[in-house]
Amino acid sequence: MIYGRLGRIIDKNVAISLRPRYIFGNSDDQGLSNNEGAFQMPLTLDLKPTSWLSPYLGFGIATNTDSTGKTNAMMSLGADISLSRNIAIDLGLNYIFQSSNLDTNNRDLELDALIYWRF
Repeated sequence: MIYGRLGRIIDKNVAISLRPRYIFGNSDDQGLSNNEGAFQMPLTLDLKPTSWLSPYLGFGIATNTDSTGKTNAMMSLGADISLSRNIAIDLGLNYIFQSSNLDTNNRDLELDALIYWRF
C-alpha cells in the first residue's frame, strides 16, 4: 500500500486531512487475490491534532474495491498515535458501501495499522 496524508490544523482541537491510499494486490468479491489495485481517498476531521493521540472520522470515495471497477462511498475512522515528532502510527477502520450485484454483502470492511513519517 502507498499511503499519504495532507492535513491542515484549524486550531489546537481540530484539523482536516486528506488521506489518499493505493492498495496493491486487491482481492475480488470471492476473496481471491489478484493483480488489480484499489484507490481510496477519505477526507477526515481530526480531533486533538497536536496531542499524542488524535482520533479522526471522515468520508470519501473508494474505487475498484473487490475488483468491481466501480467507485463507492466510504467511511473512515481511527486514530493517529504520535511516537515522536515525525513518526506516527495510524490505526484505522474503513467501511466501503458497495452497490454491486456481484458483491453479495454490499459492504467491505477494512482494518489497517501502519507507521508513517510526518514532515
